[in-house]
Amino acid sequence: MSFFQKTNLPSSETVVNQTQNVLNQYLPKIQHVFQKHIKPGVLTAAQNDNVLQPVCKLAYSTLPFPVRLIVSEDKFVDFCLANRDKLVAPAVAI
Repeated sequence: MSFFQKTNLPSSETVVNQTQNVLNQYLPKIQHVFQKHIKPGVLTAAQNDNVLQPVCKLAYSTLPFPVRLIVSEDKFVDFCLANRDKLVAPAVAI
């Protein structure tokens, strides 16, 4: 019997999946922040993590407080970087 089964805590995989689901629910709001702060012509620059991270952190600050309680800023930035195609492409299309 694993530690998680003994304590009735969700597995780490369950927590990751739940976090992804919460962030996917807020994807339109996150996209809106990217649309406001990513201008046309920066698509190639957005492929650079160092350029994109400040925008990710700004988007994190706009999430509701309960979401920020369960999702760390680092995990959110990782989510944004992993989903940059969903976030940057709509922003530069405007």
